[in-house]
Amino acid sequence: MNERTEAVLDRLEASGIRAKIVPLTHIEMLKSKFDLMRRRGLLQQDLVDRYLHHFDFEPEVKGFEARSVIVTASRQPKVAITFSIHETPTALYLPPTYSSATDDEVRDLLRDGVSGESVAFEDVILPNKSLAAHSGLSRFGRNNVTYIPEWGSYFRLKCFLSDLEPIHAEYRELAYMDACLECALCPEACPTDAIAADRSLIHADRCLCYINEGPGEFPDWLEPAANDCIFGCMLCQEVCPYNEDQLDHLRDDIHFDDGETDRILNAESLSSLPEGIRETLEEFLTEEWFPLFVRNVRFLLRV
Repeated sequence: MNERTEAVLDRLEASGIRAKIVPLTHIEMLKSKFDLMRRRGLLQQDLVDRYLHHFDFEPEVKGFEARSVIVTASRQPKVAITFSIHETPTALYLPPTYSSATDDEVRDLLRDGVSGESVAFEDVILPNKSLAAHSGLSRFGRNNVTYIPEWGSYFRLKCFLSDLEPIHAEYRELAYMDACLECALCPEACPTDAIAADRSLIHADRCLCYINEGPGEFPDWLEPAANDCIFGCMLCQEVCPYNEDQLDHLRDDIHFDDGETDRILNAESLSSLPEGIRETLEEFLTEEWFPLFVRNVRFLLRV
């Protein structure tokens, strides 16, 4: 074991952050896997265009020699954002993965390092769920969501390239959690039949997450009552037995009054909003995602 890597791992875990520090070969193996799936026609082209082309399977690092990928998991709550129209409040939700607040906490811990020596690191965009599952940090459920013991699916994954020596070399084959093999709760909860019984991949184009994270108009068959999440969906996660003890893990301190709600729904951009509102939303949004956020809130509020 490498003492420096172990010390950083201990520091992360002492702060409540679970992590695996894996070799760069895991990136190469993931790339080969996705390339094979693409050649076999298992990945829809629009899914590739929207998500997979962002993955940096051949990262170029400046300023240090990358030796590993730090895969981190930070426990996070589901978030309620309350909007008010005609003094009538309505809470809409974001799943636990959408807040970026814990990313900064991990970065600060890596900068502090151990014994006064910081870790050289750089953010990297990778298929976090697959990398975490292959490393043993988490396991997949039937709903294409990953789970960690004691946390369920209430956490956020983040990956960093680093100069640390890797200490978790195992590349595990993906497998459902044991209970998923005898359970049908999440397929039954899915209103769009995105979770199939006859294949391990979900039908991503039917998933509400895919629909509300994509551009354009919503399909005519989609009703606001089908989901109360601004982005993503919690229907399959909230019926999951692995989340039974997580359902009360809710953050509900974000409230916008009538005037603030009106400003948000009519703003031209995130940057054009008053500072207080903008800073609140920047935890969950980028400028690029703001038009989708407004569209989705309008749809769910029926305005």
